[in-house]
Amino acid sequence: MHAAREGAPSVDRRGEATLMRTLIVLSGGVGAGKSSLAAALRDNGAAVVNTRDLIVALKPDVVRSRGELQKAGDELDAEFAAAWVADGLSRLDPVEDLVVLDAVRRAEQIDAVRARHPGLRVIHVHLRASAEVMAQRYGNRAREGDESMDYAGVRRNATEAAVENLAATCDVLRDTSTDSPEAISKRLLADIGP
Repeated sequence: MHAAREGAPSVDRRGEATLMRTLIVLSGGVGAGKSSLAAALRDNGAAVVNTRDLIVALKPDVVRSRGELQKAGDELDAEFAAAWVADGLSRLDPVEDLVVLDAVRRAEQIDAVRARHPGLRVIHVHLRASAEVMAQRYGNRAREGDESMDYAGVRRNATEAAVENLAATCDVLRDTSTDSPEAISKRLLADIGP
C-alpha cells in the first residue's frame, strides 16, 4: 500500500475495509447519471465515496475544474498503477453496509478494488445514456456554473473517451435515458438484498 500523503483523510492502517459488505462501483460517461444514482442510493442509506474527493486528498493543490481533475486522475493512475482508488477506500473504512463509489474510469481501478478487498462484494454498475442526453445534462450543469469545460472538450480526454468500454465488463448495465435514478436505485437495492 502506498503511504498516505499529507492532507489525505484520516486513515485506518489495517488496509482492509472491514465494515462495509457491499460496494457499488459506478462508471459511465460524463452526464450518464452516476452522481444522481449515487444520491438516490444515499437517500436509501448508502454511504457515498466520490473519487473527486480521493483525488483532492492526494493532490490538495489541484484546481477543482473538470479538466484539471481529469488530468490529476490520469497522473494518479500512472503513478499508482490505478490502485489509488482502492487505497483511498482502505483509508476511509466506512461503517455502512452499503457503500457507493462515484466513480471509476478504468478497468484497472475496478480490478484493484476487487484485489485489495477480496472479502467485499463488489458490484460494478455501468450507466449509459444517448450522447444527446449526456450532452444536454452536461450543458445544464454548465449553465448552473458547475462545469468550466465544454462537453466536446470533456470527451477529448483519452480516459473519458474510453469509459464506455467498461460496459463490456460490468455486472449491471442501465440506460438512464429511460430509467430514473430512483428506479435504478430501487432495482439495485432489491437485487442486492439484505
